[in-house]
Amino acid sequence: MSDDPSIPSTDARRAFARKPVRIPVTVISSQRRKTDVANGKASDLSQGGIGVVVSSDLTLHQPIWVEFKTPPYNQPVQMRGVVRHSSEGRYGVQFQSASRDQIEQIQRIISED
Repeated sequence: MSDDPSIPSTDARRAFARKPVRIPVTVISSQRRKTDVANGKASDLSQGGIGVVVSSDLTLHQPIWVEFKTPPYNQPVQMRGVVRHSSEGRYGVQFQSASRDQIEQIQRIISED
């Protein structure tokens, strides 16, 4: 991270603030008529996306589904997303077409202390 105040931080460039989380996730992806289901962990969450760590070999711009349960009631959420960042099994996923209910569920997680 740069100490130069003229260079915006990564967080300043984000549309939504991220919250560190440790929740189990399932990532469902399809490529070349093959569906892959991988379990992993979410590392951070925002209204616009999620950071996941999974053993799948995902590619940039790949459409996927991410499933996770929202605490404290373990209400399941399934979100459509696109892989925007990739680095050694860590992926940044941007949510696509989130419903109002899904956004409210995510906001509840983010607002918890």
